[in-house]
Amino acid sequence: MDEVKLFCSKDCPDTCSFLGRLDKNDKLLIKPLKDGFLDRGFVCKKLKGFYRREVENNKAQSFYVKDGNKIVGRDVLEKLAELLIKNKNKKILLYKGSGSLGYYMGFWDKLFSNFENCYFVKGNPCDETGIIAHREDFGVCANPPVENLKKAETIILFGKNAYVVSPHLFVYLQKLKKLGKKIIYIDPIKSETSIIADRYIRINPAADGLLAYAILAEMGYFPKKYELFDKIGISKNDFEYITKSIKPKKTGIIEGFGMQRYSNGKNIIQWINRLAYFTDNIYNLFYSRSSKEGLEKIEVNKKHIINIAEVTDFLKRNFFNIIIVVASNPTVTMPQNSIWKRALEKAKTVVIDTNETNTSKFADFFIRVGGMFAQEDIQGSYFFNKTNKRERLINSDNSDIDIIKQLSKLMNIDIKIPKINEINTNIPVKVRILSKKQIDLLEPKVEKDRIRLITLSNENYLNSQTETLQYDSIFISRELSLNLNIKNGEFVTIKSRISECRVQCFVSEKVNGFNAFAYKNRSECFNKLTESKPTDATYALAYYDLFVEIIK
Repeated sequence: MDEVKLFCSKDCPDTCSFLGRLDKNDKLLIKPLKDGFLDRGFVCKKLKGFYRREVENNKAQSFYVKDGNKIVGRDVLEKLAELLIKNKNKKILLYKGSGSLGYYMGFWDKLFSNFENCYFVKGNPCDETGIIAHREDFGVCANPPVENLKKAETIILFGKNAYVVSPHLFVYLQKLKKLGKKIIYIDPIKSETSIIADRYIRINPAADGLLAYAILAEMGYFPKKYELFDKIGISKNDFEYITKSIKPKKTGIIEGFGMQRYSNGKNIIQWINRLAYFTDNIYNLFYSRSSKEGLEKIEVNKKHIINIAEVTDFLKRNFFNIIIVVASNPTVTMPQNSIWKRALEKAKTVVIDTNETNTSKFADFFIRVGGMFAQEDIQGSYFFNKTNKRERLINSDNSDIDIIKQLSKLMNIDIKIPKINEINTNIPVKVRILSKKQIDLLEPKVEKDRIRLITLSNENYLNSQTETLQYDSIFISRELSLNLNIKNGEFVTIKSRISECRVQCFVSEKVNGFNAFAYKNRSECFNKLTESKPTDATYALAYYDLFVEIIK
């Protein structure tokens, strides 16, 4: 077949561009396309894994359950349409994940907004706290061009493990380092990104906002608070090193997603925003941007909206008659997932996804969609100022848009879906202007004699679950292992206020003090321990404020 232009919309998403075609054995052949800010284009090692999982090795078929038996056939959509029409006045929960992340995913919302009692979820588990912080501060969440970093002398990464979560940024930082840029990496966990840092500085979890305030106070912008330093966990030498490295218009500041997963996450981001503003580095400040930035908005009338942190409260009450899960796996990824399981068992459950998942085990209806290789689409990078279009690689009739069209026709719902060349991609983006609203300084949440457990991404597993191994393990500091008398490799019980699980424990130099971390994987263990608590942005989840006991 001929090459088609594609982009990867999984994981990072750096939105890497590439040409792709299938050989005579239907194997994916990839030719990376060049990004303007890099000398050569590349795609990460996960991309072929996505194709194998979603297409090549995917045996999933759409089905519905009748009398306890799975029925596979061409009438699955007709049966689903019958169910929805019959129950059009019942309470429906639509929980939608990122899926193929492109523009067209928004038409699932458009479809189900035609149901009078459909409840939509406001917020997400990924980046919502930081987005809200930027919109409150600047009126917009949009990054400047990454090439602005060329003008910087120093680049400071606050909790941004670019090696794992933004490989194109990591390679660009390597390039800038060779040009003489100084890189400072600040993080409570010593991740892989520390290998390119001129100095790695470990601070206490959720203390980045305190650090930003202390730097500004040292520069004379705010009153000094000497009691902060023990709470930040930074040495005098490291503090002086950072402060002296920050110069007007010459300092790049990059904010990671991890910081906004604490209960004071919005406050953290807002104080780092102020650090950039007061030091005249507002155009060298980077967090994220919407993947739909600059694209025309899909207008959806959402009659009922639930805060993401309150969904479990509704599920406990068996509030919904039908639960529709699109492109998400909440029995793994959401806090208090045992509540999700019980609710999915009781309600009529519809799961729409590329693959069968832990969540689809509870499905009365499972609709397989083709994923990013079956869908032409348009999307911007979360970090870089680029918006890419892609063609369809696989000829099928089960892309998200195909299924939306088929369902809307079966239910006699009229939805106007523009063709890709009809989508307006030139919506003006606002310029950052700092709000004059004063903010407090929120200190990290701590719990005496309890251990903070942070869940991290690794290079094999981010959002798309390409890692085939299922493993339960946590990592603790040498100090903590001696304190608890736990040997490397021993099995331990982790106990939170709501649940417990048994895992293998390893000692790691990546973590210190009374902190522990676990890599994300397909296990349901760690989110089972986590309570559904909001951050200070309200519409997001404080995953990293999980305090546990570790028992031999």
